[in-house]
Amino acid sequence: MLQIAIPSPSTQAGFTLIEALVALMITALVAAVAIQGLGTLLGLRISMSNEIDRLQSIVVQRSIVVDSLAGILPDYRDRPHVFIGGPKRLSGLTTRPLNDDAGAPKPFVLRFAPANDRRSTALIYTDEHGRDFELLQWQGVSGAFWYRDLAGDWSPNWPPVPDDTLPQTPWLVRVDTGLESNRTIVAFVQSPHERRFRLQDVGVGSPTP
Repeated sequence: MLQIAIPSPSTQAGFTLIEALVALMITALVAAVAIQGLGTLLGLRISMSNEIDRLQSIVVQRSIVVDSLAGILPDYRDRPHVFIGGPKRLSGLTTRPLNDDAGAPKPFVLRFAPANDRRSTALIYTDEHGRDFELLQWQGVSGAFWYRDLAGDWSPNWPPVPDDTLPQTPWLVRVDTGLESNRTIVAFVQSPHERRFRLQDVGVGSPTP
């Protein structure tokens, strides 16, 4: 005769109360670690995002200033836009105007000026039509241009001395600002530093219109 053994309640499958509590505690610990890790990851992401934004701002500020200075082009010495540099103002021609297509030389002025509240300083770009564009602004009255050729020292004026033998434009232009992240901006002038001779410069041909 076939007999079927029925397990007693003590041998049936299942979790005891202690086992269930242990499982819940392990799950809670894993969840806590995961949440903490996720919070740390989000914090790092926000921090990195802020740092990237800050670096982009620094690069944009520097590029805006350097671009027009790198494109400085000398004018013929009998023309109105011969490069002149002082500690608070410089003017000349640039092949990289900030508000126009690059290529054709355009007159420009770059200068430091008091901001509206007179307690700040602004770096102002003036185009060929006399329109002003504020490039940078900072608290205080600091701000100066410096100029240098390859063989000399930094000078607050260009040319540093009245000397026709010097190139018309410097090799380097330094902009000292009051910005915490861009206190010193140095631009390398990439164009030739003297215009090529015209025929009338050597006494041949008619003057250039």
